[in-house]
Amino acid sequence: MYYKNYNYGGQLGAYALQKAIAKLGFPCEQISFKWLDDHTLQAYECAPGADHFRAFSESIPHSERLYVATDLAECVDDYDICVCGSDQIWGLPWVISDEVLES
Repeated sequence: MYYKNYNYGGQLGAYALQKAIAKLGFPCEQISFKWLDDHTLQAYECAPGADHFRAFSESIPHSERLYVATDLAECVDDYDICVCGSDQIWGLPWVISDEVLES
């Protein structure tokens, strides 16, 4: 999942994972998921270097649909397989509920 990630490791990981899966011959895109509130997003977008993050993120294919916590479970209808990084599974219980992960 991915949405305006202004973190070097997050963006590089997203890019590398997408490229590795595509190299195996599978279509791949990041799921656009808005987990930040608008105030936090605005702060990120005004941060030094934000233009560079935005430009780099455009090289990573991502879903046209922007999911939010209330409709994230619907993405299972749009994808055959979802690959999740460990931080999405173990580090974000306040964002992704057990119900979403089990669906």
